[in-house]
Amino acid sequence: ACLAYLLSPLSRGDMPRWDSALLVAMSGMAGIGLSIAVYNFHRKTSSFAAEENYNDGRSSTTDNNDDDDDANKMTISQSKLHERELTLRIHAILSSLFSILSITLAIFFGAFASELDKCAHESCGADVSWSCITLGTSIVWMGITFLGYRHYFRRRRSLSMLPGRSDKDDNDELMVEVP
Repeated sequence: ACLAYLLSPLSRGDMPRWDSALLVAMSGMAGIGLSIAVYNFHRKTSSFAAEENYNDGRSSTTDNNDDDDDANKMTISQSKLHERELTLRIHAILSSLFSILSITLAIFFGAFASELDKCAHESCGADVSWSCITLGTSIVWMGITFLGYRHYFRRRRSLSMLPGRSDKDDNDELMVEVP
């Protein structure tokens, strides 16, 4: 649809409709963000992650004599958790920004744009609709991110309960459990 707003007017000799194309592109970008979040969540909670967790737990119980190996595995687990936290933070920020932007655009197009003659389409109804589509996608994206945070905090808590690990290893951060 984005290309249609850009290429169709060119075939008629008109200027491309950049404003309409950007509204549709924003919805598409929110969809891409949602797809990446779903993929990341599935990847971290799938059978591959379960197998990794099993192997981490099994090796830590069978190799109790090798403290250096356990420390290396703990460092790897901590770096994976840190990477996961950064990814979740990025998803939370972007999905929130898309939600706020789409709410703002829906209010603008619904209340003010027709009076100011700033509609991207012939009527502002289509603009409000595209903004609502983006909002719906962004809300689902935030929901998947919330599920990822919930899984992250459970994994972090389970790692902190492993033998030889103290609560001081969490960099004295406040850990909030989401029910």
